[in-house]
Amino acid sequence: MTKAKRQTIALGDVPLDVFQLPDGAYVMSQTQVAESVDLDEIYIRRFLSSKWLKALPGKDHSSDDFEQVEYEGRGKPIRAIPLETAALFWVYQVWQKNRQAIALVVATVRETLDRRADTAFGITRSEAEYEAATAEMMKLLGRVARERNLLLESYAIDDDARAIVSDMQAMLDERDRENERLREKIRELGGDRHDH
Repeated sequence: MTKAKRQTIALGDVPLDVFQLPDGAYVMSQTQVAESVDLDEIYIRRFLSSKWLKALPGKDHSSDDFEQVEYEGRGKPIRAIPLETAALFWVYQVWQKNRQAIALVVATVRETLDRRADTAFGITRSEAEYEAATAEMMKLLGRVARERNLLLESYAIDDDARAIVSDMQAMLDERDRENERLREKIRELGGDRHDH
């Protein structure tokens, strides 16, 4: 079993443990990668055997035998996945319309672009400034997603109401047609009933 060093990073308001293996490679906990986008660990295990992941060119990301990693302060080892596989899981969750994944991926990409642009223009910012901007972007995206869902729910309610009204109108129209047929039948039979 591999011994690793652990550090905690923040993606916006989401703390994530990152582990450095003896060879310098970075990995993350499968459980924490899934929980960071409000999912249970079973989702990442399904993802690791998914056709979507297997169809990607390049190295095999779908291995079932990812390394078990121990680190100081924890008796039970974690099931680790490379950072690249964690990123692919989050992108897949964006494709699945997971709001938390959308916020996490967009904010992380934006931070990467900010860092590269700052480097290109010789601008120096602190880690705290980058983290604050990323956290703000994730909050904004979360708020937009919540407002969008409320709006869509309102439209859905409107659609439901329109459907009920339409059904009721169809029933009333059918009743009117049936009443007219009955009146016509009474007239044919010589009834003396008058319409009011």
